[in-house]
Amino acid sequence: MKKNGRIFFLAACIAVLLTAFCSNRSKLADARFEKGREFEKSSRPDSAMARYRLAIRTDPGHMKANMAYQDLAMSKFGKDDEVWDAYETLAGKHPSDPAFQVLFTRLQENNDGKIEQALRIVKRHPKNYWAQVLLGSTYEGYSNRDYTPEAIAAYEKAERIHPSEIEMPVKLAGLYRRVENVAAMKKAAQRAVGMDPSRADLLPRLWQSEYLSATNKDSAKKELAAEIEKTLAAHGRDVEFLNTLLDTYLYGILDEARLDELVKQAVTLEPKGRLAELTAMDGIWNEKDPESGARKAEAFLDSFPDSRHAPNAFRSWISFSKRRPGFNDVKVNAYADALFKENPRRTWIYESLFNHYSYDSGKGSGQTGKREQIARSWLDACNGRRKAPVLNTLAGLYLKQNRGDEALRLLLQADTLCLRYKNPSADVAASLGDAYQKKGNTDLALDNYGRAVGLGAGDAVMEKCLAVYEKKFGSRDGAKKFINQRLFAQSALKTPYPAPDFALGTATDDTIRMSDFKGKAVLVAIWNPG
Repeated sequence: MKKNGRIFFLAACIAVLLTAFCSNRSKLADARFEKGREFEKSSRPDSAMARYRLAIRTDPGHMKANMAYQDLAMSKFGKDDEVWDAYETLAGKHPSDPAFQVLFTRLQENNDGKIEQALRIVKRHPKNYWAQVLLGSTYEGYSNRDYTPEAIAAYEKAERIHPSEIEMPVKLAGLYRRVENVAAMKKAAQRAVGMDPSRADLLPRLWQSEYLSATNKDSAKKELAAEIEKTLAAHGRDVEFLNTLLDTYLYGILDEARLDELVKQAVTLEPKGRLAELTAMDGIWNEKDPESGARKAEAFLDSFPDSRHAPNAFRSWISFSKRRPGFNDVKVNAYADALFKENPRRTWIYESLFNHYSYDSGKGSGQTGKREQIARSWLDACNGRRKAPVLNTLAGLYLKQNRGDEALRLLLQADTLCLRYKNPSADVAASLGDAYQKKGNTDLALDNYGRAVGLGAGDAVMEKCLAVYEKKFGSRDGAKKFINQRLFAQSALKTPYPAPDFALGTATDDTIRMSDFKGKAVLVAIWNPG
């Protein structure tokens, strides 16, 4: 008896020590992750990456650290292949661990396959917070259909699982606004601000929705203007709050003079911030004097070389500069080289240069060699899945030059990459159809045109497919049937829409509902016995 008691006591001590160790490890990983975020916000990506790696080493299942590492490694360092291979391996080694399944699935770009995989993970782990977040974010980002209600349902489940996580009320506030549910939006925003007062940046869009839905606009304007000024007194030096406030259309509540004051305040607080970028970019877009426009575009590129608006500024600079005396390609290349020194992996610079030489019609076909040189440099700057569209672009040049074999080789590489990263491309499939058609291989041309149509290619590709089929088989109706089959085959690969619930009577006077079979395979056979 005493021996059993000692064993029980020893086991209890070990359990306590293990719990304390795991708790300390989790706290240490949290601290390292937060430090990484600080480094990333202060534009120190190398230090941020080091901290994220440390956090993951401390706690391999730390979801936020893993996600931050994935995003930074791919966006700043171009490590697409490395990240994909690492998380694909982890997902394969831990098939029953939802964390690694979620982390690998979020890397996929094909939303149909992503939804399907997310639904599988949620079905196996219905109470897993990150599985619900993955499902909600995939629904939210789906472009071919409005999945907002499904995204809201997934995020609401995630919030019930983890009510102290601020990200869910933040996301829900935005989605409630999208469906014009002002009451739910207000509650979600209040929950978020209650958890973290610095999230006052949620409030401007709430004020806008309240104003637009108000019956008495004058009364709402007075109340909301007073609330805005009160919040400004507390958060007037919070740049994120000011940016959101000024991004939101509040002209019905605040007058233009007051908004201008707030713009100046935000730009003073952060001279190279988002609002300063937008203000400078607006000056470029509205500039009619080429000389002045070119100077403003140059100033923008000098001040905001990492901006997402930099491609537009570069294009604007080229457009304005073409009308200036002495403009030539040497200047274009010199400016591009200067940008490359700051942004060696910024592929948009190659894209801007490629488009510049593509559409410079005054120089005729002599620019073809230059476009090829740029496309090859552009290709070298890309990693992994980012190569596929550039391979397609370069293949398009080769097809125009009747270099069919080279074009086909590049397109097959692009198609392999698309399949490797589970992101089939209608553009690549259509280009393969063109390449095989030029080689006279009608069967493979049809196969790829049909695949492109199934993936959502436009009417031009559909017409090519119809023409090739009709030429080979002499039947326009058969061509249409072929296309419909391809569309149906592709839709069968996509995540099906939820079946509607309905009730039917049975031969024994019972009632069955479709919802009774949730999660099971159901065959519905419809026939006419009479």
